[in-house]
Amino acid sequence: MLSKLNLNNDEVNFKDSGCRFSSSCLNCPIQICIYDDPSFVRNLEKNNRDENIIEDRSNGLSNQQIAKKYNVSIRTVHRSLKKIKPNKNVNLNIKNNIYKKFEIYSSRS
Repeated sequence: MLSKLNLNNDEVNFKDSGCRFSSSCLNCPIQICIYDDPSFVRNLEKNNRDENIIEDRSNGLSNQQIAKKYNVSIRTVHRSLKKIKPNKNVNLNIKNNIYKKFEIYSSRS
């Protein structure tokens, strides 16, 4: 049957070597192949990083600490934090997180 298709040897002798996400193309967890649409994977990785940045910020890390952790600029951290959805309960005030952590309160509150 393959002989009727007039295919090159490269097309017939395909070796499923996978990529950095999966050892096999047939078992890959990504919906779109990175070789077909590289921008899809970049956006997927960026969105995952943004979610991690938001989580780290809500856990009390400063913007500078987050920038060092992900090897990005502080401006990139700010852009990621702009993506917080209104219904998400994230405390961006590092001062309040410190007070909460050490169970101390400002005399002004």
